[in-house]
Amino acid sequence: MNDTGGVGRVGPAQGRALGSLVGVIFGLVFVIVNSSGLAATARAVVLAVAGLGVITVLALIVRDARGGRDGAGGRGGGNGALFGRAYWMIVGVEAVALFVGARLVSEFLRPELGVAWVSFVVGVHFFSLGWLFRLHRFHVLAVLVTACGVAGFACAAFGLLSGIAVVSGVAPGFLLIGFSAWAMLPARSVGHPTA
Repeated sequence: MNDTGGVGRVGPAQGRALGSLVGVIFGLVFVIVNSSGLAATARAVVLAVAGLGVITVLALIVRDARGGRDGAGGRGGGNGALFGRAYWMIVGVEAVALFVGARLVSEFLRPELGVAWVSFVVGVHFFSLGWLFRLHRFHVLAVLVTACGVAGFACAAFGLLSGIAVVSGVAPGFLLIGFSAWAMLPARSVGHPTA
């Protein structure tokens, strides 16, 4: 097992299906909760597209499970515990930052900014997960989701309160669903998993 500063890092292949399942569930929750302010027709379209994304990811997960893949398109699975101490440290810090930060932002700034804070923290935590799992694509996701959080704060600064839920809630939800699907594509379609 590789050890960096006493904290084991795992290979990029491990937990691909589980990570995609978690990502697609949280993505769907982001979309459902934050699309409630949209017009009925717009919301129906948004939910239908998100639902298709979820079905796609689930189908890809089932396909891999039936094919007996090891989560890496047939490659070996890495070299560390998937949910070790480092993972739980990251999740613990994220949970505290989400709860405390969202409460402070909602209380001292604007309640609408709670979702922007959540998006910001979720985005930032992907930087750590990208390092831990050696998945550079997580850094791309981190930049995009963090930017969605920042965009929500920008909306508030310009008085566009109705846009916060869309840019900081719906958009990151679709990013999580999309990246979950990307992670489950066959290895030959996505290239090296750390690319």
